[in-house]
Amino acid sequence: MAEPLVTPDEVREWLGRDDTAVPDGRAVLAVRVVEGWLRGATGLAEWPDPVPEALWSACLELAGLAVDNPTSRSQSVTGDESDGWFAARRAEILAGVTAALRTGGTPSGSFPDPVAWP
Repeated sequence: MAEPLVTPDEVREWLGRDDTAVPDGRAVLAVRVVEGWLRGATGLAEWPDPVPEALWSACLELAGLAVDNPTSRSQSVTGDESDGWFAARRAEILAGVTAALRTGGTPSGSFPDPVAWP
């Protein structure tokens, strides 16, 4: 398996949590789920080297969302406590990375100039 786009330590740093609040296993699972979303959004079978900033930052933010809200709820209420999530944020991030990186249907590479017609 290829190296992940972000590490568990980067996910924890982004969220401002330690490894007891976000164990490696949970962070790794979140990153793997997010990488699946990103592969679908970008059409990339392999990650480019170097990883574009748009892809890395999308992965980090989405991994944070996945760790905090693995079931994609929009709101959670327990007694007097309430948590809400901006439900559209995941879609916004994926749309942004799709626009930035998706190359399907467009030529890439270098092509010789066309031959002149006699």
